[in-house]
Amino acid sequence: MYHFLRKKIEQKKALVSIIGLGYVGLPLLIELSKHYETIGYDKDITKINNLKRRKDIKKIVSNNQLQKIKSKFTEKIKDLRNSDVIIITLPTPVNSKNLPNLNGIYQSLKEIITINLKNKLIILESTVYPGASTEFINFLENNTNYKINKDFYFGYTPERINPGDKKNTLRTITRIISGSNEKSLNLVKILYQRFVKKICIAKNIEHAEMAKVIENCQRDINIAFINEIALICDKLNISSYEVLNLASTKWNFLKFSPGLVGGHCIGVDPYYLAYKAKKIGYKSKIILSGRNLNESITNFIAKKINNILKKKHSKILLMGLSYKKDSNDFRNSKSIDLYRKLKKKHDVKVYDPYLNQEILKKIKIDKSIKKLSKSNYDMIVISVDHTKFKKMGIDRIKKIGKKNVLIFDIKNLFPNYSNFSL
Repeated sequence: MYHFLRKKIEQKKALVSIIGLGYVGLPLLIELSKHYETIGYDKDITKINNLKRRKDIKKIVSNNQLQKIKSKFTEKIKDLRNSDVIIITLPTPVNSKNLPNLNGIYQSLKEIITINLKNKLIILESTVYPGASTEFINFLENNTNYKINKDFYFGYTPERINPGDKKNTLRTITRIISGSNEKSLNLVKILYQRFVKKICIAKNIEHAEMAKVIENCQRDINIAFINEIALICDKLNISSYEVLNLASTKWNFLKFSPGLVGGHCIGVDPYYLAYKAKKIGYKSKIILSGRNLNESITNFIAKKINNILKKKHSKILLMGLSYKKDSNDFRNSKSIDLYRKLKKKHDVKVYDPYLNQEILKKIKIDKSIKKLSKSNYDMIVISVDHTKFKKMGIDRIKKIGKKNVLIFDIKNLFPNYSNFSL
């Protein structure tokens, strides 16, 4: 079986299917379709119908890119039955108690079983805690008559997609790969070498899982420290940005900026690692402390704005809703949380040039504007440092509001020109 599967992948005759066509799966499908026959599978029928018309409303990939590929799109798992390789790129969120929610992965594994697991290479790209892939393999073995590395193969290669990043792309980033044994690893390597410039081989799957989950934990902790500095500076009535700029003149100072910390990865992965640590008898002392502090920043900013705007029903324009700069990715966006907190007391309108009205309706943003125009705003809050906002300039932004409009520049996009910043 191994030699037959390897030959098909080497000769570009393998059928490769992607489960989950979001920020990870869709760009991956585009790249793989240049080398293999591909099928994109997603349960969202509306999304599938749009993709069949070569349209992506989230603009993860361009419609022009979709026009160029011959991939088949389907919401029917049976259409994947002849696949040689199945890559799972589903989100791995947390539940209401901030515990890992792997229901999506398990459901996809159940579906794969129904179309026959035998002779297939299953690759997981979703972020999980160390040891999760072993649990998935055990699930597949326990629910079939098949054995790993004999009847089917398993690989893990964590995604490193960075929405909006034009430099660190799917092709240029270093890709960590791992497999359930050497043969699995070889199959994964042959496949990914088609479109990835640099590959790093992990000793085993658990090392790869751990490496991925700590990437975002490290960033979360670093930002949490800077956010704490910002909170202290606020108490001292001094500028955190001025302090950080001064400190960054030292050669080994790590430069991070305070702000809202959202996104699907950085706001979730720490919970996955802390969960696994607790499961093996270790109580994290740092990871969740950083996460809790970053989660508190939204409340701090909302309270500060409410204290500044003492009267209720003040008019506020919130500029930026995506979770990060120059991106339309709104998953776990703290700007959206801020909007919902502020609208409890004020008249809040929102503007984000990267999010279309269809998306805004989906996430229940009911007071969005398509185009900026002058209004009697009491305050303008810049919550995301979009390049388009920077190009507008602070003078143009001020003209949108009242004559003495207050500017709360959370990301300090315009140093020394705003009334308030974090």
